[in-house]
Amino acid sequence: MTVTEKERFLAARAFMAESEWEMRHEQPKRACETARSWVGIIRLNVMGSSEGYAKGCSSAIYDPPKTMVVPAAPEITLSKMGFDIRFLPAGSEYGCLPEHGPRIKRVFGDVTLSSKGDHSYWNFALPEDCVCITWRMALRSMSHVKSGPEPFNTFFLKPDGVEQETSRLYCRIVAAFATEAEAVAWTETRSAQLRTEHDRNHTLLCDDPGCTHHDST
Repeated sequence: MTVTEKERFLAARAFMAESEWEMRHEQPKRACETARSWVGIIRLNVMGSSEGYAKGCSSAIYDPPKTMVVPAAPEITLSKMGFDIRFLPAGSEYGCLPEHGPRIKRVFGDVTLSSKGDHSYWNFALPEDCVCITWRMALRSMSHVKSGPEPFNTFFLKPDGVEQETSRLYCRIVAAFATEAEAVAWTETRSAQLRTEHDRNHTLLCDDPGCTHHDST
């Protein structure tokens, strides 16, 4: 390796190290300092819904919910628990596919969708502040009903505590709040409620006399 090649290699490694430090340490720190909203996330180890988790299973007890509270700040995207989370101020432009137009209008009302030369991609201006949460979709909608919901891997959350839920390999529930304390309280209370309902139902259904959860609720 020549001196020039070595210098380029070391410079590239330094750049990658700085970028990794920024992603792991500086972005979360700056997001906490400039957060305009806070997002509570509850992940349930079940393919389906929170209702399905609460109903439990007679043969096994599911894992406890996993929880996290994440700051949402403008110009910072944090990737946590399979979600990318960012705060978008009113007026921000967002792009979507044409088939997602009906869903967008159900969320925001009569917004104007416009294309900029490429009719396979549409833009609209957010009419209000919101938290934008996206996740990767390896598969299209899991609904087997043709008239079911169109595939859409985005939540727009107002900081009002209203829950939204997505079901893939495991169920995830999210809600946005104006303060960290509210997000923490919701996450702890809601996850405990789901776990209690699940354990109670398992106790009622389980026919294993040696099950240690028979006397737990």
